[in-house]
Amino acid sequence: MIKSRKKWISLFMTGILVTGCLINPMAAEAKRKKVDLNGTYHAALGISTATSLWINRNAYYSKKANVYFGTDQWNMLMSENSETGEPEEHKGNFTDVVIKGNGTYTVKLKKADFEGETTINILHVATDIPANNKIKFSNVSAKINGKTIVTFDEPYMEEKEQYLSAGMDIILMNHQRKELVQQLSGRGVKESSANGYDLLTGAGNDTVEVKFTVDGFNYDKGKKQTKEVEPTPTPTPEVETEEPVPTVDVSSPKPDSVDSEEKNSGVTKNTPTASVPIIAVVVTAIAFCGVVIVIVNSRSRRK
Repeated sequence: MIKSRKKWISLFMTGILVTGCLINPMAAEAKRKKVDLNGTYHAALGISTATSLWINRNAYYSKKANVYFGTDQWNMLMSENSETGEPEEHKGNFTDVVIKGNGTYTVKLKKADFEGETTINILHVATDIPANNKIKFSNVSAKINGKTIVTFDEPYMEEKEQYLSAGMDIILMNHQRKELVQQLSGRGVKESSANGYDLLTGAGNDTVEVKFTVDGFNYDKGKKQTKEVEPTPTPTPEVETEEPVPTVDVSSPKPDSVDSEEKNSGVTKNTPTASVPIIAVVVTAIAFCGVVIVIVNSRSRRK
């Protein structure tokens, strides 16, 4: 009997774990933000050097990916003191952009003092546009100190969840992404140091620009957002008649009249469609556990 109980408990726990594995992805998907194709978003230039000081501005809109996010150090070139670990500021003026519809935008870093750093380890453009398959980036180009370094018709996009938690990210250079390193090498942009690309002067006046085009919004840059408005139903013209109007029983309204009132009030009815997969999984798990209990009880009786 004790062995039977142990088997029953282990099988029951397995059923719970299977159910949890199936439900958790659904819950995560439900929590993910959705893109507003009529909305306004932002983009920021991110850069990291790798000569010795490792000066950076990660620019990610997620606190988890950018330790300086939400502080007065967000818009600065930073490095860490080798002895104290405290952040140190370096001169440089960033120009971020507000993405208002389809069009071409440019993020910049001017008069940057990299204090002898010449190697670029990472160069990217972070946005707060939620990850989606509707917004597309194209015609991406990087210019350093007035010289165009590389262009992409279709850029290399970030795929790792930890960097996508707050928005889509365009990667132009990253020493750790071997696939991108190979793409750049095929375009004639080869790594010239152990950690990246020697493209900066480090003399106190470096300029970095990244231009990109975005498409997929419901409106274009320079134009007002056009929000979708539900058409107002055309009222039915009244017909004069000499016959008496029949009495209507208001105690039990027809379904059509209820739907009409909800539409006119602007309130959308909740549908159970989104919960169907979760209900199905739960019912399956309960049925599974029920079958296990029946089998275990029948074996116990035989013994």
